[in-house]
Amino acid sequence: MSELVRNKIFRKIVYIALMFGMIFFMVLPVYRELKENVPVCNKIELDSGWNLNVDGKYYNDVTLSEFSFDMCNRGDVIEMTNKIEADEEINNANLRLYSIHSVVEVYVDDELVYEYGGKRFSEGKMIGYGINFVNMPDDYLNKMIKIRLTVTEDEAFDGIQAMYIAEGSQIVRNDLSQRVTTIMICMFLVLFGIIVMGLSIFMMAKDNNFINTFCIAVFSFLIGCWSTCNNDIISYFVEDNITKVYIEFLTLYALPIPFTYYFHDRVREEGNPFWLEGLFWILIAVEVAFTATAMIATITATTAIAHHSNLILRFTQFGLT
Repeated sequence: MSELVRNKIFRKIVYIALMFGMIFFMVLPVYRELKENVPVCNKIELDSGWNLNVDGKYYNDVTLSEFSFDMCNRGDVIEMTNKIEADEEINNANLRLYSIHSVVEVYVDDELVYEYGGKRFSEGKMIGYGINFVNMPDDYLNKMIKIRLTVTEDEAFDGIQAMYIAEGSQIVRNDLSQRVTTIMICMFLVLFGIIVMGLSIFMMAKDNNFINTFCIAVFSFLIGCWSTCNNDIISYFVEDNITKVYIEFLTLYALPIPFTYYFHDRVREEGNPFWLEGLFWILIAVEVAFTATAMIATITATTAIAHHSNLILRFTQFGLT
């Protein structure tokens, strides 16, 4: 290896190390602040005591965190009831409810207080999945709560997460404080990707070898975005769950492209078999096709032609066969 090549590699290593260090010291104070100031969340747990009607099958006195049922499919309806009991009423109360591909209706003493996804479902569009924040009425205490979930996709879920009622801002602070490490990792990956992408584009004007650094940055950005969605962190910053699903699918299917292209120079090195570069470009073409499928699924899910969960699943099954 020539001295010129060694110097280029050394400069890249120093360049990336400086970026890691800079972003690390940007994120560290936020991590310490969240870790040391964990808020006390006054909440009403709604885990036990549920009565469920799962598409005609009845279950009484259910503890959600310990209970599962047969996998739900499109058109199934789940109704669940419980009594909201607590020693002290919480002001500005919100119910934290996690839903998966379902139209959500929440009733307090048979009065509808929240609805999500009904219009999209009637139009044949995808609903998505994530956290729902249900604003409770002032006089909710000691009343019956009924939740109706209308499943909109096949093989959607086989259980329901435990839920709780708390003051709205406390829910956000409580959830985020329990995911400090995950949030910091996601922040680091996204910031690293954005900063290094920008600098790499500038440096590529002088040296094409920085394309590899650009690939690293794109991969970091995509995996950071995907992790933010997959861990439901983005649910606190978007208005509905469908946005989260779109970002999650697109970034997941785009991830292999920069990772694979990073090895382009290695593939073209002398001494490698002649067919290796052809295989490399075939792999890139397949990955681009998968990403294009995710983009098509996003467009068709928006226009009610198809859904991510159906279109991408069929395409993946086709690819594996």
